[in-house]
Amino acid sequence: MGTWGYGIFEDDFTLDIQDYYRQFRKEEIPVKQIEARICRIYSDIINDTDLEPLFYIGLAATMIMFGELTDSIKANAIRHIDQGNGLELWREAGLIPLLRRKLALNHFKKKLLKATCILDTGTIDEEDLMEDRFDPQNQRYFVYEITFSSGKKLIGNTAHKEQRAMYFEQNPLK
Repeated sequence: MGTWGYGIFEDDFTLDIQDYYRQFRKEEIPVKQIEARICRIYSDIINDTDLEPLFYIGLAATMIMFGELTDSIKANAIRHIDQGNGLELWREAGLIPLLRRKLALNHFKKKLLKATCILDTGTIDEEDLMEDRFDPQNQRYFVYEITFSSGKKLIGNTAHKEQRAMYFEQNPLK
């Protein structure tokens, strides 16, 4: 996974979650089904100490963007922020990156606490979730390399190469 900053969406993993969410919204399915599909796709990382926190934080931030935050995603994101989970990549980068990431998460937590959750009483279509395209083993990732203007290189991987290319066109690395 490529990580290039401290913000919620400054890594491949959370951007992939956002990309899936946007893709499924275009299918005009209920929020509960979108959430279930994304949970199915990433079911192999639930309980992973490094990625599970990023999953819930990224999904919560995406759902807030669309005004579709659910109670369970909100609660899990807050729990991980409060427990200081999912900071290993920034810890490895040094004290300053770690402190900046913690600051970004604290700002996001304030936003989360103010966010109103939707009441989604729909049912989950289990048959839909069994489609191969939601199976974690069938996900395909593309490796890419980008060079910063400073000469530093970022190597990342993404399930959505076109969206990642557009992201970096709109948000050039410095």
